[in-house]
Amino acid sequence: RKSAKVEVSKKQYSSGKSLLVPNPDSSKVLQRDMPHLRIINDALWYAANNVISDRGKGGSDKTGRDHPLHGIPRDSRGPLSNLFVCGICGSKMYMEGRNEGGYRCSAASKGDCWNKATALRDFVHNQIGTSISNAILHNASLLVPSLASYAEELIRSHGNLGEQESALKKKRLEIEKQKQRLLEYIKTTDQPPEFVQDEMKQLQSDISRLEIETRTFNAKKNRTVESPSVDQLQVLIHEAADKFTLANRETNSLLKTLLQGPIRAIPCQQFGSNKVVLRAELILQLTGLLPSDFRTYLSEESLPESDREITKQSITLDLFQPSFAPKYAVEALRFYESFPQKPPTLTEIKNHLDISRRTAHRALKMGKEMKAAGITDPFIPLTERPENVSRWVSKDSA
Repeated sequence: RKSAKVEVSKKQYSSGKSLLVPNPDSSKVLQRDMPHLRIINDALWYAANNVISDRGKGGSDKTGRDHPLHGIPRDSRGPLSNLFVCGICGSKMYMEGRNEGGYRCSAASKGDCWNKATALRDFVHNQIGTSISNAILHNASLLVPSLASYAEELIRSHGNLGEQESALKKKRLEIEKQKQRLLEYIKTTDQPPEFVQDEMKQLQSDISRLEIETRTFNAKKNRTVESPSVDQLQVLIHEAADKFTLANRETNSLLKTLLQGPIRAIPCQQFGSNKVVLRAELILQLTGLLPSDFRTYLSEESLPESDREITKQSITLDLFQPSFAPKYAVEALRFYESFPQKPPTLTEIKNHLDISRRTAHRALKMGKEMKAAGITDPFIPLTERPENVSRWVSKDSA
């Protein structure tokens, strides 16, 4: 929509100059629709404006040391910004270092978290990107039919537009009641107190927000959305899998649509060692692979619990390169126990796993110790700080 005469020129007699000021007569503001210039649909436009409004919520902008980004380097914006958190305290995992660089808990440097384990930046990006791509492609055959049926069901039921319409009506009634109460109070006094003026401003903001929500709802209600076909979903899935290189910041927006909650960095201690490394845990909600206009039109809350579990994928991955002994411990023990009558020699284990004889000996030894301890994973998740950790400097001695 094009608008004209929104502002008018007003001469300043003190300086002789003219300034643009809002037009005091709103009836003289000219507007006309220009649908041929439309780039996106109304629903997406109002949804984007809602997100922008939420960012600016909270009063006046803070500056200097009070700004929420104070002290955060400008090069910290990466593909995992605001998506990668510490599995112990929940603080953000920050990138540090100029060359290889790495991730560490932002609260650890302040002494607010004991998790001081780190992971190399490029290795983290490669591991997470590859794991997500593999998960999408591996489940494509099961995923496509469930996503297609989910889309068709939501189209058939028209989403949850009835509930949204009821919620908007209820909100409109509450605002009208509040507005009426304020008007009645203002009539009883010549000079309304300051808190009444503040409430009027807040009420006006609520009315504007309700109008945006109503327009968004009407755009959804009057818009026809076609359910994506199986072939279209196949193309979308393979395109999404190819994008997860995490080599650029653009991947961040795609990750946000797929992740259910943040990626958690879990510290794990190697069995029989004081070495602590990081693993990542994440949950993919693969309905994010649906077309963007379809996701805007339909609410994810309408997805049935059974289908939600089908399209959900939990992933646990290593953010480190394990040494040879823990890497081959389980395989060495499995191969050793597969011949109970005549156990294989270290040379035979070496040849089977394509490793050195010494590595085969260490791996088999660790495998036997793990079996005696009743564990199958050489890396044990931690919930408390271990007494002695390799390369961790205690806060008292720092």
